Amino acid sequence: MTMVRFLARLGVLARFGSTDFGEVSRLDVGEYNDPDQFGAQYYVFSHDVRQGVVRFTSHAAEAPLLGTMAELVLRHQGAEYRAEAACTEAAPRADGRVAYVFEVQGQPRITASARERHGVDCLATALLLDALEQPE
Repeated sequence: MTMVRFLARLGVLARFGSTDFGEVSRLDVGEYNDPDQFGAQYYVFSHDVRQGVVRFTSHAAEAPLLGTMAELVLRHQGAEYRAEAACTEAAPRADGRVAYVFEVQGQPRITASARERHGVDCLATALLLDALEQPE
């Protein structure tokens, strides 16, 4: 199984359920593999040892998210990452922001960036082509 990555690092917008984080920083999206099968009992999704993990820093959510399961969506220039996830960590930082960690259940649905999908270099053209393809 290969590691899945959402390549965007700056300017990524995040939403978890009804919580809109806006633009997040320190984004890290990938998978980890626990070499100890027995360590899986400590994870939210214990049916599989390999888990997707999304980490980012943002403003504090209005409602507590720890232990909550919802759809996590990341967006950047037409690229999208969607997955059912659980918030497993929400650690306050000295700068007033919060470092969040989400564990992803199953395979995320990743859409390539608009530039990549349409084969054009101009971001504005790619996003316009995306808008024209949207069903009414």
